[in-house]
Amino acid sequence: MTALMELTGVSKHFGGLRALDGVDISLEPDRLHAIIGPNGAGKTTLFNVITGTLPPTSGKILFRGTDITNKSPHRISHLGLARTLQIKSVFDALTVEDNIWIAAATRRGVFRPLTWARDDQKTAGKVEAVLEETGLSAIRGETAGDLSYGDVALLEIGIALATEPSLLLLDEPICGMGPAETQSTIARIRALSKRIDIIIIEHDMPAVFDLADEITVMVQGQVIAKGAPDEIANDKAVQEAYLGNEEFTDA
Repeated sequence: MTALMELTGVSKHFGGLRALDGVDISLEPDRLHAIIGPNGAGKTTLFNVITGTLPPTSGKILFRGTDITNKSPHRISHLGLARTLQIKSVFDALTVEDNIWIAAATRRGVFRPLTWARDDQKTAGKVEAVLEETGLSAIRGETAGDLSYGDVALLEIGIALATEPSLLLLDEPICGMGPAETQSTIARIRALSKRIDIIIIEHDMPAVFDLADEITVMVQGQVIAKGAPDEIANDKAVQEAYLGNEEFTDA
């Protein structure tokens, strides 16, 4: 079986700082993967390198067997990879529906700044499907800038889904949410993972252990462990890396 994502010797240096230091990861399809680690472990840098936002200093990245090392974000996106950001990024002045419409229309190459082609039935169908899947149909007409944090996170996921990815990278999608929003978003992500491959970065350990089929642990730019949630929970090297963090050990 071809790996979903395979990184070999991937490093990223910023001067003397080794944000990524010889990362080797092989992830299989049809499993929800989580990447965890303390602040500064290199998790977001890893996403930036995978998506082409940053070029690696060295190493090789394969996505479903295709070499995407040093390819542009645009080309990587068109191979079927989409990402949400840790700092949420939506068009605040536009409605929920319009945010998703722009992403869907742009993906199909039919977006025109002055004419949104509302008679484009394929785009309209995609927007409806995304609104339904993310649970945003009821607030489709609300302005994005007026949404709760949880709904903004779901909108970002919706924008990513509108580009029709086969792999979705989620960077701390539930950060800053209250308990109810967290549980709702976890349920949505779990449902999405039944039809699309997902890699998630998240600091909420109970959420990670609830969601993930497989967990990769990073510390100081390196992978120190990879395995099923129960294996990671009992890994002494992981426990030492987190210095007995109560949130982690209770997960």
